[in-house]
Amino acid sequence: MAERMVACGWIAASAAGVFMIALAFMVGAGQVMWVYLAGAAILFALAYGIYRRSRACAVLVLLNHFLGVVGLFARVRDVPPTDIMVTLALAALYVLGVIGTFVHHAHRRPAAA
Repeated sequence: MAERMVACGWIAASAAGVFMIALAFMVGAGQVMWVYLAGAAILFALAYGIYRRSRACAVLVLLNHFLGVVGLFARVRDVPPTDIMVTLALAALYVLGVIGTFVHHAHRRPAAA
C-alpha cells in the first residue's frame, strides 16, 4: 500500500511539472517563462526524489504546494471552483506521497552491521 501512496506523490508532482511547462509556453518568451521552466525543473527533481522514496522531497513538494496555494489565495479573491478542486486533489495526492514515504521507511528492515 505504501508503494501506491508513493506513486500518487511522484505522479502528481510530475503532472504539476508538465502543467508548469505548458503554462510557461502559454505566457510566451521572456523572464516569466524561465521562472515557470525553473519551477517545473524543481518539481521534476522533487518527483524523482519521491520516486526514490525520499521523505525530504515528499515534504518539500507538499510545502511548495501549500505555499503556492497561500500565494494564490492572497493575490486572487475570486478563485474558480475548478482551480480549487485541482488544488485539493493535488494536495491529497501529495499528502499520500508523504505518508507513503514515511511508511516505506518505517517498514524497511535495518541493514545488517
